[in-house]
Amino acid sequence: MKPVNPVPILVDFNSMLPGMVLILSVNGVLSELENLNTELKEGMIIWVTDNEMEMVGTVAKKDGLWILIPNEEGYKDVGT
Repeated sequence: MKPVNPVPILVDFNSMLPGMVLILSVNGVLSELENLNTELKEGMIIWVTDNEMEMVGTVAKKDGLWILIPNEEGYKDVGT
């Protein structure tokens, strides 16, 4: 499936859980989503980056936190 966002959302890959799962419930990500008029929903596909790596994944909720589960391709190095 194709991500809902045409440009990647800026994230911090240091906020990861075991299994390469990214936490989205952090102020920077939530602010960027608000600026893009995008509201997280379980099952939606989004594209994220930190300008060194990027990934496409599926949004889910775990223990009250929004998380991003990477797709089968995982992470891609896009550093300069």
